[in-house]
Amino acid sequence: MFKKTALILSACLVLTATAFAEVTPKVVKKGNLDLTYPVFSFENKAAEKKATKYVQDYIDKEVKAYQRHNPINISADYKVIKEREWYISLEVTTYEYTGGAHGMYYTAGLNFDKMTGELMQYSDFNAPKLTKEELYNGIKNGTYMVFCNDRKTPSSAPFLPSLDKFRFTKNFIVDPEGGGVYLMYQPYELDCYAAGVTYVGLIYYG
Repeated sequence: MFKKTALILSACLVLTATAFAEVTPKVVKKGNLDLTYPVFSFENKAAEKKATKYVQDYIDKEVKAYQRHNPINISADYKVIKEREWYISLEVTTYEYTGGAHGMYYTAGLNFDKMTGELMQYSDFNAPKLTKEELYNGIKNGTYMVFCNDRKTPSSAPFLPSLDKFRFTKNFIVDPEGGGVYLMYQPYELDCYAAGVTYVGLIYYG
């Protein structure tokens, strides 16, 4: 009985492993560049190629924009946030340093359908589809909690602008520990630089 159970468990683990993507880093170090690109490995090779190219094109575009500032250095890196059989959610951060106390960075939340290679929308993950006004009011009155970079420390969003200057971000990641998503705002958009990227939890499980 034990052998049979072990064999079934092993088969399930193999199937689970093959259903998930492998993400391997591609490193480019040249001149003032220190870049790490994610290279996907999906079962659907066309989707794999499309998603990998999208991220590489995105980083290349960011680097090209940074180069106009004559920076001392430019870097890029990524982190896988959550993965399931049909999607992968990751953060890609690009950074430039031109001198002074600190550089500036931008963190993009990129979420790919592993069957098509297409970018997904936050509403694809059971999150409520909101208007700009609904999101703004939800942040202001605390219906939607705002967190600092660790996604645990609450933020009061002291830099929240007036409604006419507020933008509904397209940036998001899937909640790594529960349902729903986190919308992402860059430093100075909702909070100070030290708070880092701030996250608005549309469905938050405490």
